[in-house]
Amino acid sequence: FRKDIIAYLNNKKISYCVDRTNIENIYFRNRVRNILIPFISKRFLKSFKSNVLRSINILKCEDEFLRRYSVAKLAEIASIKRSETGKYAALIEIPVLKIKGEARAVRRRIVLSAIEMTSGTLENISFKNIDDILRICSLGGESKIIQPEEKIRVFKIGSYIYFMNVDYIRLLPDEFKQFLKSNGKVDTEKSGKEIKVGTKVKLRDFNLGLSSELLKKSKDKIKFNEVKNTEAFLDYAKIKLPIRVRTWKRGDKFYPLGMQKEKKLQDFFIDSKIPIHLRKLVPVFIDREKIIWVGKYRIDNRVRITEDTKEALHLKLF
Repeated sequence: FRKDIIAYLNNKKISYCVDRTNIENIYFRNRVRNILIPFISKRFLKSFKSNVLRSINILKCEDEFLRRYSVAKLAEIASIKRSETGKYAALIEIPVLKIKGEARAVRRRIVLSAIEMTSGTLENISFKNIDDILRICSLGGESKIIQPEEKIRVFKIGSYIYFMNVDYIRLLPDEFKQFLKSNGKVDTEKSGKEIKVGTKVKLRDFNLGLSSELLKKSKDKIKFNEVKNTEAFLDYAKIKLPIRVRTWKRGDKFYPLGMQKEKKLQDFFIDSKIPIHLRKLVPVFIDREKIIWVGKYRIDNRVRITEDTKEALHLKLF
């Protein structure tokens, strides 16, 4: 518990700091920690905290067992086509009978594992998404398709169910491409407003304007020590057009400038002390594959200017 940790630090005369956001009750987690738990412990059950922790440990152990079992079961019953890099699954094919033969809890976990294997995250996936997918797991009948997340398509054809990442539609057999196109489910363009290089546009969703221009690094000198937070200079050759701007989404990740590891945008907002109600006002610039600039805050490390840069894209908010 927190009090035990503080007592230990005080006893050992170890200095520490307190994150002020942990005591501000504007966050839901803090209202639970600072108001709800003390209220229940005082008025109803003194051992409430220890009981909750014990239950959490039990659930964690059972959750880990189910996760490992379901991952192994997926590998056993599915045919998996990997992307070129091998990081994600481009297409997963599972016989419907193989899923229906498992307990419902395992069926849910198999679906979760398949989605995570194709998208790399489960952050945008709800309980309803999982149940909707399980509902189409029936033999025969008409073909059906579901879009549980921006990049993921789940469809049932005949006696098989398929999980697909639209970023790798080029790797699919032609009959699948035609099926998806006929159902209007393969528009791989990212959502948001497209930005044409060399133009000025209004970003009405953010009450901002944006100008963009292409600079020759050898000709146009960039004074990085004078760059404001409202502008970004990016290596144009590392950007996969088109460029779009949108609001942030749960599950967004990027490589903040200076970092070699991926970071969740939500965690970046928390670390940057950006209140929840202001996050929708932050313009997120993306290319076909990734975030390139979190407007006014940080560019992505993968599109930074280097000695090898020949052309720089200059984006400026006003």
